[in-house]
Amino acid sequence: GTRSRSFDKGPGICRGLFFEAAARRSVRSEATASRVDRLLAELQFVINAKIGLGVATNPFSSARGFFRFVDLCEESDVDSLWQTDRLNSKVPFLEAMSTMAAVAGATERLKFGMNAVVVSLRDPLLLAKQCATIDYLSAGRLLPVFGVGGDSAPEWAATGRSSRDRGRRADEALEIMQRLWAEESVSF
Repeated sequence: GTRSRSFDKGPGICRGLFFEAAARRSVRSEATASRVDRLLAELQFVINAKIGLGVATNPFSSARGFFRFVDLCEESDVDSLWQTDRLNSKVPFLEAMSTMAAVAGATERLKFGMNAVVVSLRDPLLLAKQCATIDYLSAGRLLPVFGVGGDSAPEWAATGRSSRDRGRRADEALEIMQRLWAEESVSF
């Protein structure tokens, strides 16, 4: 029969013949219909959708609640967890790099990343070392994301830094970090 889509049993796999009904309606002859049926039987479109969950604020009442959430994600089809990087806020946030280290130690399969670390607010040597250590301890599951930060983000005032030239500072920090990861000795 005609169907709009069917789902495979695998996690996140959608095997769909989305155009099947439209293709059948546009067929003018039985011979053409037979060819379309054979082509549709041979064609399989696979969409591999992976689920990533973002943790913006800290909705957990305790560390135990956070780790229970992480365990549920590890046991399910969730592919990755993403921790927002906020150093200063009116609502509670977990610090991104510390959280990534904790997730690395509590999981074996789940990937994780920060959404996104404002690189121009951090020391590039320390951030490069943190990322390399967490990536090593997690067997390569860290998905680092770096950004320049919003122009009016409260972190600028809280850290005594200006948001002016944050793009240039981020570019410089990223260059330093890349060199630290790739070269034996770095001077900058």
